Amino acid sequence: MNEMPCDSSGFHKGDCLRELEALKRSTEQLTSRVRKFITAFPLALLVIDKEERILAVNERGVETFEYRPRELAQQHVSLLFPVNESAWLGSLEPATLPARRKSGEEFMAEVLVNRLELDGVEQIFVSVQDVTEKHRLSQLRGNLIAMVSHDIRGPLTAVEMGLDMIGKGFYGPLDDSGKTVVDTSMRAVSYLLCLVSNLLESESAEVGEIEFVKQETSVGRIIERAIDSVTGAGAKPSSSIESEFTNDVLIADENRLVQVLINLIGNALKYSPEGASVHVRGGIIGLEAQFEVIDLGPGIPEEKKHLIFNRFRQLDQPGGLKRRGFGLGLFICKALVDGHGGKIWVESEPGKGSRFKFTVPIR
Repeated sequence: MNEMPCDSSGFHKGDCLRELEALKRSTEQLTSRVRKFITAFPLALLVIDKEERILAVNERGVETFEYRPRELAQQHVSLLFPVNESAWLGSLEPATLPARRKSGEEFMAEVLVNRLELDGVEQIFVSVQDVTEKHRLSQLRGNLIAMVSHDIRGPLTAVEMGLDMIGKGFYGPLDDSGKTVVDTSMRAVSYLLCLVSNLLESESAEVGEIEFVKQETSVGRIIERAIDSVTGAGAKPSSSIESEFTNDVLIADENRLVQVLINLIGNALKYSPEGASVHVRGGIIGLEAQFEVIDLGPGIPEEKKHLIFNRFRQLDQPGGLKRRGFGLGLFICKALVDGHGGKIWVESEPGKGSRFKFTVPIR
């Protein structure tokens, strides 16, 4: 039997042909899978070449842009995205930019770019989602936040300062009835300012713009400051706060961690039965500082534990009453702990109280 001649690398030509056939079949199978993927993709999908010309569009893309596939073939992508430059095609991060339908109607689109090499040629896959309504709501939210910040917080602060001056006798002495009215008004204004601050801070947390100033502090100082703030604001007369902590040192934003504890202790007092104590503990475990707030309240059902740190989430009080406020406190707590690279969670069972814990790195 005669052997097939070999090429310079020592492979038989028959082997080479079989390799080429196998490669061709693999390429055809890949191309077929890509076509099926494009067809089944749930969002509008464009396939673009390196010259930024449109090669293909799926059915959702036809519906979104109102063009037939042949009308888009070989057209420059600027037909659909009338922006001054197409630098967004070079990014692998999601981008939001104006897009245009065949009718001339413009809408806001969220695009995500992926690159794939087929048959040795790089092709660009662009998924497109109409986010016009989402963009509009985001603008409305921004306007609301600006209004709250400038048109509500400012006047409330002025009222608070005026009441403080009246209470201190700047405009003459007050009888007991007058002092009661001023004190009640001050608490109401302070509550409203707290709501406004929480709303603004939750917005900063949502977009990752909370600032942290880390410096040397101690576990004990953080806990003592938080307890002093809560008791100074007027805790339940029949409640008590017991603490146990070390004075170990850590590097953290002291004010932010005090803020977390104030919120957790305040919640514990609100949910605790009359006469019950709230326990606050803190210390160093390994390379982390751990804080915990323990109450004897009604507890939290297992199915609701993962919800309580979400924005605008509230749990019912005993008797089915809703807490006042926006439900932002625990959301902000989580953002502040996350910003330290830490973790916050709750251990609780219905009828057995709750134990809120959080840890932050000591460095």
